[in-house]
Amino acid sequence: MKDLVILAGGKGLRLGNLTKKNQKTMLNFSKIPFLRFLLNYYCKFNIKKVYIITSFQSNKVFKKFHKKKINLVEIICIKQPKPDGTAKALNLIKNKVSNEFILVNGDTFFEANLDNLLRINLKDKFGCMILVKQNKNIYSEKLNSLSIKNKIVNIKSSNMRLVSSGVMLLSKKIFNYFKDRPTSFENDVLKKKIIQKKILGYLENCFFLDIGSKSNYKFGQNLWNKKFKRPAIFLDRDGVINSNKNDYNYKISNFKFKRGILKLIKKFHKKYYYIFIITNQAGIAKGKYSEIYFLKLQQYIKNKFNENNIKIDHVEFCPHHPQATIKKYRKFCNCRKPNNGMINNILSNWLIDKKNSLMIGDKFSDELCAKKSNLKFYYYYEKLYNELL
Repeated sequence: MKDLVILAGGKGLRLGNLTKKNQKTMLNFSKIPFLRFLLNYYCKFNIKKVYIITSFQSNKVFKKFHKKKINLVEIICIKQPKPDGTAKALNLIKNKVSNEFILVNGDTFFEANLDNLLRINLKDKFGCMILVKQNKNIYSEKLNSLSIKNKIVNIKSSNMRLVSSGVMLLSKKIFNYFKDRPTSFENDVLKKKIIQKKILGYLENCFFLDIGSKSNYKFGQNLWNKKFKRPAIFLDRDGVINSNKNDYNYKISNFKFKRGILKLIKKFHKKYYYIFIITNQAGIAKGKYSEIYFLKLQQYIKNKFNENNIKIDHVEFCPHHPQATIKKYRKFCNCRKPNNGMINNILSNWLIDKKNSLMIGDKFSDELCAKKSNLKFYYYYEKLYNELL
């Protein structure tokens, strides 16, 4: 597993008054910060940890995301004391990130398949860039006239006229070429490595939006609901995704998928439904197993879904119980089903077509939870995939 780093420190001067008092990555799109959409997307992949490097109005980024988990991925925010260039910003994480890590721009949504990038073997190279075709909606002052030959990025343009998407896999060896002064990573480091034929690259043709200009920001505002508002399937876990023999499922060795569940979820995945898991985990509160054990098993499930070409979009769990033996988990929680706090958390951070969404569970508490959220509800059984869609 590799870490992912998001550069989110710029003032966004091209956006004028929009960023006078707000960090550009925190600008709302359909009432949700742009940065949240990035995290929602990238945390679907096999990412270990996300580092957000921020400077201007960094307090807003920290308050919203620091030390939070999105789809099991921990988010760590790091403040750059002053904007001294992207190379100095990256220096802040050189002793924290994995030996190979993914770098993305915080003001760009690029719907690249990170699975392809994560599979790249860098060998003696310093990185691998995903490139996009140049067009009027892509603004880039740097690395905006590139080409690819024999899987190597070239600085001189051919007829291809390719542009850096801002998404790349990097080796930590790249840090050896950073200077202790304000430096542009793209112009002063990456460009030199491209000239030396040390950067791999490939082209992806997928959705790309840089919100750094007023025209693109306006374009995104008009597009966002059409692009991201989708129906969702909310799944209970124990008894629906996996067998539930004793109510306390925490060992990978005991995990077993319910018959028909992968077939059902894949059906929804192909129809572009969001896939959410919402699960009570009172065993944590009662000391039956730790939160660490839960997270290890849930990561295992996430990996198994990936192997079946299914992406879990987000996991919400409630470790609380009013009769908890562990004091910090002892409370009446609005997230614990039959309450619908977990669903409400998801609805506040994703664009959901609730009218066409549904929930699947195996207990009456699941049905009550769905009813409170005005969701269609189904009890799980093996052939349910024949009934739905």
